Amino acid sequence: DVVALLGEPDSANAWCYLGMVCHDQDRFDEAVACYGRALELRPGFPVALSNLGNTFKQQGRLAESEASCREALRYKPDYSTAYNNLGVTLKAMGDLDGAIAEYRTAASLQPNDVNAHFNLGLGLMEKRQPEAVVSEFRTALHLRPNDAKIRLNLGNALAGMGQRMEAAQELRQYLRLELDTPAN
Repeated sequence: DVVALLGEPDSANAWCYLGMVCHDQDRFDEAVACYGRALELRPGFPVALSNLGNTFKQQGRLAESEASCREALRYKPDYSTAYNNLGVTLKAMGDLDGAIAEYRTAASLQPNDVNAHFNLGLGLMEKRQPEAVVSEFRTALHLRPNDAKIRLNLGNALAGMGQRMEAAQELRQYLRLELDTPAN
């Protein structure tokens, strides 16, 4: 057992970390169990609750995901990651306006949160607000300049606004980054 190897079988942090590892390996049932154990050891642990919500979302358990993210926010009202995870869940539930509001909150609480700005840009793209989309993608790109996915979306948004030269530049950068990235 990895937690025992860490020497902390009764550590909520260790169980939460193991949950993240399982989640990243698409072992969602195991991740849920790990977050559950972390919450047994530390009830109301916001990181475990938010991560559990994210894992529930991956499993299609959207109501449980929403509830877990909201519970994380009850314990830590300024937890930007929980707002972002809640936004992702609300978007999956078809509540785009609610998702955008949560992404905005996440970005305002943590201005350097690339995921909040990127997700906000994606949400605004669906609402057809091109200037705001470009602004959010540019913020995300400033924070993570070598992210191919951000460059692709920024290039597409610029192209949609008729800014062909800027779009072409971003799309060339996207291709350069993609070609330099080894296949998984």
